[in-house]
Amino acid sequence: AVRLIILPVIVLFALKLAGVEGIALGICTVCAAMPAAANTAIFAEIYDGDAPYASRCVGISTALYIITIPIIVLIMQTV
Repeated sequence: AVRLIILPVIVLFALKLAGVEGIALGICTVCAAMPAAANTAIFAEIYDGDAPYASRCVGISTALYIITIPIIVLIMQTV
């Protein structure tokens, strides 16, 4: 929830306060709403971390972003 919803909303309002508008606001907000990168699992494997857990987190994050991206875009349109 933090990575996919809360952080993008914080980015949206921070950029709005900074005076950013238009396409730049949309791009930055949507990029902040993207799921965790697959590099997370790769680094966990390289540095003897919990690679299966990291892989599950990446998979769940990727699956959930299909739902959260439209929500973030809807929030952007109403603000």
